[in-house]
Amino acid sequence: MGGWYQFRRLRESLAQGRQSRLKTQRNMKYDFSTNGRHCETDTPDLVPASVTGTIPDYICGEFIFNGNGLTKIGDAKYKHCFDSAAIIQKVVVTRSGSSYMSRFLQSSTLAKNKEAGSIVVPEFGTPTPPGGEGLFGKLKKMADMESMMSDNSSLNVYRFNNKLHAVGVTPFYQELDEKTLETKGKVNLYKDLGMVVMCPHYERLETGVQVSVGQSVGVAGSKYNIIQYPETEGSPQVMAKVTPRWRMNPCFMHGFGVSQHYMILFEQPMSVGLVDAVKNIIDNMCFIDSVKWLPSETVMVTLVDTRTWKIYKKKFIFDAHFILHFCNCYEEINGDIVVDFMSYSGPEVLYDFYIEKMQAPEPPENVEEHFTNVLKRIVLPLSHEDSSTEVAVTPKVLSTVSMENPHINPNFSRRQYTFVYGIGLTKENCSRVSKVNVKTGEEIRFCEDGLYATELVYVPNPSEQAEDDGTVAAFCLFSAQKGVGCLLLLSAADLSETARITFNAADTVTSPMHGQYFPASAQ
Repeated sequence: MGGWYQFRRLRESLAQGRQSRLKTQRNMKYDFSTNGRHCETDTPDLVPASVTGTIPDYICGEFIFNGNGLTKIGDAKYKHCFDSAAIIQKVVVTRSGSSYMSRFLQSSTLAKNKEAGSIVVPEFGTPTPPGGEGLFGKLKKMADMESMMSDNSSLNVYRFNNKLHAVGVTPFYQELDEKTLETKGKVNLYKDLGMVVMCPHYERLETGVQVSVGQSVGVAGSKYNIIQYPETEGSPQVMAKVTPRWRMNPCFMHGFGVSQHYMILFEQPMSVGLVDAVKNIIDNMCFIDSVKWLPSETVMVTLVDTRTWKIYKKKFIFDAHFILHFCNCYEEINGDIVVDFMSYSGPEVLYDFYIEKMQAPEPPENVEEHFTNVLKRIVLPLSHEDSSTEVAVTPKVLSTVSMENPHINPNFSRRQYTFVYGIGLTKENCSRVSKVNVKTGEEIRFCEDGLYATELVYVPNPSEQAEDDGTVAAFCLFSAQKGVGCLLLLSAADLSETARITFNAADTVTSPMHGQYFPASAQ
């Protein structure tokens, strides 16, 4: 009797918990459908934007963003928010006025899909319909893997080789005409360097060059490759190779850290099965089907010295975390490395970003829990000399304010800092822009009903008198007006609105993933 009673109480408790979560979801007014919007028509010519407030006189240039555009081709629909055909959006700020334009990235993948009238190249979370290939058809695919790899470079933009490029997670980047945003050409790192997967985040070293991390596969397994991109002329070069702890199961790596003298690689326990990945490509399945979360494993930290490109002799480990973005890394006087990052307890947030979930009338179940992350810090004790080859470190919580796409004043990269800015959920019909003090954990925020910030860019004041003497530029969507967007300019000191640049697009304004500011003097 006691056992049955306990089971009934457990069942009632679970039911009450589910009812409580459903009540919370119903009370949540946040418009998740601002993610996964479909844009059928781009805005290829500059259109004037209206300006309210006063734009700081040091802001003059172009804000360029990369992200979701077309969510369907014919009757076929992309499944995941990371998959949609890319659209490049630009807000131009000049002394005589501001304007907006956008263009679809003309990738080979988009051309193939349009020619077929359907989605025929798999993406991160979107499979393709079974092709009915027999054995010879599958062997043909194995011999031409490149043809099954998407070049939809939809996550970020960077300038190197004196050119603007769109980048993503596959080994291709697209050159863009900075004035018209037209696609001019493609660089193939699969052919040139043997890469199969790329980090969509690049970082600038103390020397001024930019670096990223790519993954290659050989007969002995996979490697993490440190790739350097020349500022002017020349080709990307592999500067160092790191062997993963699981050779046939490298980790899912969205970003990495950079201190004054080291690159910091996190091998989180989210592995990509290489055998499964190849099989899935051949079977028209998507990348996410090859990924496994291993919560009982640790995060392993590898350091690469950017002065010599040698791998540091020790590894560092800490308990399982899911990490997308780093905030900042710097070295203490004694040589220890401080690493700050946004941490999730698991990767469930990736699976909530399916477009069907984002566009549903009700929020995804447990969405608040899945979208909740915290700002954490680890200290890598390089100053402590001993014979150990693996050192356990303990993450410290700096702030429980949940936010993503963190940004700091770039003048404080790789040095001690105080403030980080990011975007987070609310229970109301808006997102929030948050400013967090990493020393105290305190937060100030900006919110406005119906306004959804999607990506931030910090623009420092050239004459800055303090770390937060600058402007936080936020690319924003409106929940009720799909064809209208704005670039919101906030004081970095108190997040008060200084100016707003509002524009009307030819069609829907979609949510970018990441973006950059290019000042006029640097163009």
